[in-house]
Amino acid sequence: SIERIAGIEMAELIESASGARRLDENDERALIAEWAAGKAAARDELVRACLRVAVDEAIRNRGRGATQERLARIGAQALVEAAQEYDPVVHGAFSRWSRQVVRHAVRRALTS
Repeated sequence: SIERIAGIEMAELIESASGARRLDENDERALIAEWAAGKAAARDELVRACLRVAVDEAIRNRGRGATQERLARIGAQALVEAAQEYDPVVHGAFSRWSRQVVRHAVRRALTS
C-alpha cells in the first residue's frame, strides 16, 4: 500500500519510482475515475507513478542541509498525504498538484 512508501529504503524507493509506468493525461484521468469509484489500487498506482517526483526533488536539493535519503522520504510522505487529501475538482491533475506538494514539503524541511 502507499502508506508503506515513506518508510522504505532509498534504493527501494528509487527502484519503485523507476519501475512505475509513466502516465499520460488519459491514463491519469482513467485512474482518477477508478479511484473515485472506490478502487484503492488506482490511487496506489497514481502515487507510484508520481513517486519519481520525490526522488527528483531529493536529488535536486542534496547537499543543502539534509541527506538525499531524508529528503526523498519527506517527499514520499508528502506524496502519500497528497493522495489522502486529493480532490480532482479542487486540485486538478494529480501529477501537477502532487509535484507542488512534494516541492513545498522538501523546501520546508530544508528551512526548518
